[in-house]
Amino acid sequence: MSVGFHVRVARYIGDPAIAGKELFQINRLLAEANLPPYREPEIDPPGIYAAFGRLTCLGRAALDHNSASNFARLGEAAQEHLGAEARMLPLLLSLPLYFLPIAFAEPLYLDGGYHGRQPLCSSHQVTRELVTLAKFFTIPLDGSLLSDATAQAINDRGDEEPQTTWLTLFEGARQSAAYNCALVLG
Repeated sequence: MSVGFHVRVARYIGDPAIAGKELFQINRLLAEANLPPYREPEIDPPGIYAAFGRLTCLGRAALDHNSASNFARLGEAAQEHLGAEARMLPLLLSLPLYFLPIAFAEPLYLDGGYHGRQPLCSSHQVTRELVTLAKFFTIPLDGSLLSDATAQAINDRGDEEPQTTWLTLFEGARQSAAYNCALVLG
């Protein structure tokens, strides 16, 4: 089964009334955790999908989706290689996931939302975990930065490679933070 990123919680849910309730519950949970509120843009932020090479991409990832099993394998690899440092990537074993553009270290769980017990992930923390995991997939980074050339080389590998799934998630988390917009992987 293929799963991918949806830009904005409201667009993912579809029904404006249900999405409004979900966003209210998300912000209630963020307030309880002493975190700033999430203010969802009314439309998809211009530029979140942009030209990279000859394609329109989510950031620099040619694919904004991949198989659920590939995301699960990435979560398993995080557990294996990062141990306790992997706080959010192991959640890839259960979808959907909300990626919020707010910094927090541990996942939050929204009870009674659209999906029952819904994990909320920090795009910032997911990026940190992916940066640490990159060396195990032989993805060269300059600190925490991925070069365009490396992104293109990963895109050229094909969709069944673990590096491609890593890139999809890395660029999704990066775009979420850069555009201050939640993304839903589901």
